[in-house]
Amino acid sequence: MTLGLVLTLAITGAAHAAPREPVAIAEPWEPVPRGAHVPGDEPRFAPFGDLALAAVRLYRARIAPRSIARCPFVVSCSTLALRSVESEGLFLGLLRFIDRFFFRETPAALSLYRSVYLPDGALRLDDGAPPP
Repeated sequence: MTLGLVLTLAITGAAHAAPREPVAIAEPWEPVPRGAHVPGDEPRFAPFGDLALAAVRLYRARIAPRSIARCPFVVSCSTLALRSVESEGLFLGLLRFIDRFFFRETPAALSLYRSVYLPDGALRLDDGAPPP
């Protein structure tokens, strides 16, 4: 298999896609309205998505407690990565994490985002990510 095909299967989740039951529509000539919930249409993770989530959970359990560095944001980068991969899928979730980790977490962030003091007195930045 070529790398492109492997990435396509990983991103779309086709590697683990199970056959779905046909959806019963009252009038088959009518399209399903955009945004309507179709039973059995829940997002599925590709093997690489499961691997990414496992890597983030391993980091949070084993590496983060021993690390000196702390995420400067109210919602930590690892929490953002878990939530975004679970809700938006592997590709978009990783793009959101990369955007924050490599492009927002800079020395200029102190002047760009609102400062928040946590109950323990720690200073964090609020970049608008949904709270835990």
